[in-house]
Amino acid sequence: LHTLDLSYNCLTALPFSHEEAPGTLAHLSLRRNYLPNNCSLTPMAALSKLETLDLTGNRLTNLPADLFASLSNLRTLYLGSN
Repeated sequence: LHTLDLSYNCLTALPFSHEEAPGTLAHLSLRRNYLPNNCSLTPMAALSKLETLDLTGNRLTNLPADLFASLSNLRTLYLGSN
């Protein structure tokens, strides 16, 4: 799995756990869901090949400081309209 687009799905949590995270994923769009500020984004740490992450239009006002520590391939991050 290279690209996963879960935009506009009314998600309130990530649809996978740390153990279930698709390790080959390079592009993930969670645009325009309902991810709340207290949503656990910990499973994203397993996405070590992730290059693009779109979190536009959710309900996020802050992110854990260590969220991106393991995402060394991340090149593009969209956070608008949160």
